Amino acid sequence: MDDDIDFARLLASGIVSQLGEQGPDWEIGSVEHQEDDFSGTGDFSWSPTVRVEFRSISGEYESVGVYFVYNGVSLGDSVIATADGIQDHAVEMIPGAALPPCPGHHHPAVARVVDDVPKWVCMKDGAAHFSEDIVPGLQPGMTLAEYMRRHRVRTS
Repeated sequence: MDDDIDFARLLASGIVSQLGEQGPDWEIGSVEHQEDDFSGTGDFSWSPTVRVEFRSISGEYESVGVYFVYNGVSLGDSVIATADGIQDHAVEMIPGAALPPCPGHHHPAVARVVDDVPKWVCMKDGAAHFSEDIVPGLQPGMTLAEYMRRHRVRTS
């Protein structure tokens, strides 16, 4: 089963949506295991890293890629790292844009783990001002496999 690939696709798509209308017009391109020899044995058959490629629908923005790594860290930390990577690419392409927007402020929200759940929060006033789940339905301590099973998510 490729729960990690399906989850990475779902995560990336959700984050692009959360960037809002001011964000790049990205669509998800390829989502696949990164071919690397993480074991040091010459076995390239499995990788704990999934590469997600984004393509610009209009051609206005360059294609970029981020990595979803779910091996040895919590799912929340993996989500935060992926959200940070996508946000960094978006802000590089649209300098000065607040992506994703923090309601009522002129700065972007930032990805943080709050109560063991990855969220977008206000960079100035924290979750007291603004808090939105990066992955709706992801509960504290939930594994990737549990999330996929509970939400019956199949994206391929």
